[in-house]
Amino acid sequence: MSHLSKDGRRARNGATVVERLALHSRSDPVTGCVLWTAAAHSAGGYGRMGIARRTRYVHVVAWELVNGPVPEGMVLRHSCDTPPCFSLAHLIPGTQRENVADMFARGRADRRGERSNSARLTWARVREIRSLRASGALIAGLSIQFGVSESQISNVVHMRHWKEAS
Repeated sequence: MSHLSKDGRRARNGATVVERLALHSRSDPVTGCVLWTAAAHSAGGYGRMGIARRTRYVHVVAWELVNGPVPEGMVLRHSCDTPPCFSLAHLIPGTQRENVADMFARGRADRRGERSNSARLTWARVREIRSLRASGALIAGLSIQFGVSESQISNVVHMRHWKEAS
């Protein structure tokens, strides 16, 4: 019996995979996305869930429940560009090369500055940091004020990071 069987194994809380997908989802009537709402997300925003002692991407689990395994050498591409979405209508099998081409074609390749998933600053705050430092503010004080490390402040001030902001 597959670990994804609709009528098979249950999680510790007694819910099947299908029940967990339904419990932790929300439909967006505007986009048609079915969004994973549980707390488990990858750094890129993709929903994750534990199944049979493995952490799996939710969109892959949903695909496999209906269509079987993702074809060998293929990935699931999101036509909606919404990582937590697991709507089968928005998932397209393709190669990693096609996935990267999608990323560039849709303008998602440049993730510098505040577009980065891990950014803790904005362009406005970077300009403010540079202005305050030019006025004599100490790096240690700016670090506390803006909630980032002293090395990050130094990198911003010396244009090693956030080079495009002036």
